Amino acid sequence: MLVSEIYRNVTIDPLDFPRASAFASVLLGMGVTVWGLQQWVARREVPLGARTGRRVLVRGGRWRLVGYPWISAVLVLSVLVPFTSVVLGAMTVLRSGPLSLDNLTFDYFGRVLHTGHGLEALENSAVLSAVAATVATVFTLVYVAVMSTGRRRPAMPGLRRVVDLLGVAPDTVPTIVLVIGFIFLWNAPWLPVTPYNSVWMIVLAYTVIMLPLVLQSIKSSRTSFGDGLVEASAAAGASSWQTMRHIVVPLMAPGIVAGWLLGFLFGLREVVASSLLRPASLELVSPWILSEFDQGNRPEAMAMTVVGVLTSTVVLVVLEWWRRRMQAARSA
Repeated sequence: MLVSEIYRNVTIDPLDFPRASAFASVLLGMGVTVWGLQQWVARREVPLGARTGRRVLVRGGRWRLVGYPWISAVLVLSVLVPFTSVVLGAMTVLRSGPLSLDNLTFDYFGRVLHTGHGLEALENSAVLSAVAATVATVFTLVYVAVMSTGRRRPAMPGLRRVVDLLGVAPDTVPTIVLVIGFIFLWNAPWLPVTPYNSVWMIVLAYTVIMLPLVLQSIKSSRTSFGDGLVEASAAAGASSWQTMRHIVVPLMAPGIVAGWLLGFLFGLREVVASSLLRPASLELVSPWILSEFDQGNRPEAMAMTVVGVLTSTVVLVVLEWWRRRMQAARSA
């Protein structure tokens, strides 16, 4: 695989950055080509197309006899079996022993959450992910503010296309291609100042990688309501700031929170940028788990994985509850 070959060239001695750059260029070309085809297909007009303004319930009929078992099988194989294996791996004292209460323990969770071990990596990942998600959210809000209050300016359509391109560009290529680009750009010897080999390099990488996720979430929230309220606010004499503060942002609040949380969770589990761009003294969750596996500490690595999965699940459940509550309040 090209991705694994690039990773090997930049992590295993002898390092071969030119070879990694060549493979990254191939992946970049493939990603841009596929993205260009997608854009060409998306611009074609679809006859008899329409957007529904309400939810539509479609009954499966006889297909339910096949659909329910198929969905159940997929959930069991893709969620239940892997997660059960990870939990048992994090609690098993003797791997070759039988599955019994005497062979299970919670001690490994205490070890990874002890000060100086996995807790430091978890705290660092949480803080850096929160900062990067905030930066990406603020950038998106500024973009939405400009688009909402200046749609009739001649430069706005061009600016919108540029921002849309930048918003989806990180999704068109594998993360390792972006990381190779960060290394070659910010590690250049002629730069007077660089964030390379610091926590700000991680924040920058996280922000760029999670930007498409945050941007699409907040933009979808903005397109859920038209421009009538914005135009009415302007006709009533409200300034652009007042319109954003009292109308646009409150209506977009669920999308803003959802975008921030999705970006935060993405940064929390990011592997490639965390492994290749972090300073040697900075512990992060994903590299810490990989390091524990390499050192043969399988239970500790599994325990940290369980902690990360449970944290993400709790955040997503709270997000879904809050989103439904906001929708119910808006409908009322």
